[in-house]
Amino acid sequence: ITPWTNEYRVLFARPGEMTDKLNPRVHYIFSGGYTATIDNHGQQQWTVVTCLRESDPISSPSQVVIADEASEENIARLKEWVKSFAPDILPLVPEEEFTKFFSRRTYRGAVVECSHLQMHDWIALLGDSAHSVLPPTGEGINSGLEDTLVFGTCIEENPNAPFPLYEEKRKPDIDALLEYAIYLNTLVNCGAERVARGIFIVLEAQTSESIGKQLFGPLGVNRGPYRDIIASWKTKRAFMLNAARVFSYPIGFVISAIMFIPDLFKSKNVHSKPRDTTLKSIV
Repeated sequence: ITPWTNEYRVLFARPGEMTDKLNPRVHYIFSGGYTATIDNHGQQQWTVVTCLRESDPISSPSQVVIADEASEENIARLKEWVKSFAPDILPLVPEEEFTKFFSRRTYRGAVVECSHLQMHDWIALLGDSAHSVLPPTGEGINSGLEDTLVFGTCIEENPNAPFPLYEEKRKPDIDALLEYAIYLNTLVNCGAERVARGIFIVLEAQTSESIGKQLFGPLGVNRGPYRDIIASWKTKRAFMLNAARVFSYPIGFVISAIMFIPDLFKSKNVHSKPRDTTLKSIV
């Protein structure tokens, strides 16, 4: 069990209010969170799921996710931040919702790996009970539905022993998906590594069979198993990420050195000051 390095809090738009600028059938993913519609008693309702990463600096606007005071300053920060990544949804949010946001609880989760997907030919683990991932994978519900599909085919193929067949067929795909989830959930504190990963994401997204296109895009309709998709992504990561590191790490080293030099002189100036040996009265 690996806790998420992200924390979330939800902002709700008015129930039933839509906009031509947003497709209610599309799940929009941004750097600051994601937007999607939910069913609210028969009415569609837009939501904004805001995200704070543990690696985000204290100055990041995402820190508003864990703020608990609905002050004018915090409300203004929240509006400005949401406007920066999801401007089309902002007019759909009622004014009082920006106040309610700060009294609403935040939530986290965990990446859960199981050594087995079935126990004693009696219990089969499907969905989050077998492989809880995390929102950035976008595969929580998808993978759970695939579990049921695979398990159903196993029952058809071998009704007398579907459980071990299910584990044999499904375990390699789940292991691959969890490997991807753990990578996305890894906390990166090094600035150069964050830059390298960002470059890798951009480069990989330009390939004809990027992981995003295979999981969410047109290729996802008839996509292959997770093991093949993740294997392709890992191959590209081995080349592209290391190439990006060759670029980002030297620059990061130079920047660190430039920032270190002034601190070094300050340290020397502090130590070069003559020591005051004069006895002073404590009265």
